[in-house]
Amino acid sequence: MDAAPPDPVAANEDPQASPPEAQANTQPRTLEQLAEALYAKLPEPERLPVPESIAKLRADEPGRTLYAASYPSRDAVGAIAEYYADLPELQRQSGSREVAEMALDIGLSDGDVRQWVGFANALRANPLPADQAQATAAKRLVEVFGKDAAQALADARALVARDPRVGPMLERSGLGNHPDVIVHFAQQARRERVRGRL
Repeated sequence: MDAAPPDPVAANEDPQASPPEAQANTQPRTLEQLAEALYAKLPEPERLPVPESIAKLRADEPGRTLYAASYPSRDAVGAIAEYYADLPELQRQSGSREVAEMALDIGLSDGDVRQWVGFANALRANPLPADQAQATAAKRLVEVFGKDAAQALADARALVARDPRVGPMLERSGLGNHPDVIVHFAQQARRERVRGRL
């Protein structure tokens, strides 16, 4: 039996030609499809849980609710992100943003945040003995608050305790014994008492 003659269509096909499915993918794309490909949505950092009492305090601040997109500032988030540079990117983004929110909760300006990050970096490189740091802090409290130094320290501790995440963070970074940090907490605690938030 003679072999079947070759299929003339198949014989003329380019062996390198793409299958129909692949050819369909080379069709011109719409502007919407191009935009979607160019500006694909990146995964967003996960929002960290916030204690209910702290969320309520934030909701009661008109500026932070009306202008939520501006809080916290990029400058503050960026400074904190540099401190956490060794973390994975998404974790660093979400963590830095929430730490910046916490900084706002205790009345820190962008300049304060940068300064405290500088303190933390210095303490990471050269930790201070706790007893030395506490003695210096006690002296500073007397200089600033005089006979009310003991009450100022108690107020500072109350402000730290308001958000259960703050104390461990100060402990890990070494900032909890830094004289300037303690004085700031004491001063901010007085402001928060006047506002009825402590």
